[in-house]
Amino acid sequence: MTTMHIEMEGDNAAEVVRYVGKRLVELGYAITQPTDQTLELEMNPETPALVDSMRWRISPHDPVDFAGEKVLDDLETEGAISLKQADLPEEDEEAIRQRLQDLGYIE
Repeated sequence: MTTMHIEMEGDNAAEVVRYVGKRLVELGYAITQPTDQTLELEMNPETPALVDSMRWRISPHDPVDFAGEKVLDDLETEGAISLKQADLPEEDEEAIRQRLQDLGYIE
């Protein structure tokens, strides 16, 4: 495995690091958190990212979840992660589709 170094700075950087770390684990990625403002993301060497280190300056005006999602979007743009979760079983997809139809959200 290869590792990508992720670093954030700013007034609420530690909270954003925790948010991003939690979301990455939810998406199935392995991470470590060496400091309160950094993460190390374990990446598959077969699909290398364009860079091995990324840094963000977190705006004090951005809510933690908004800033965290911006970081995740940037990581996806660089090829480091995929925000798509694993495929649902066909039965689950059909149940969701039927529920959305019943509620009138889709035809």
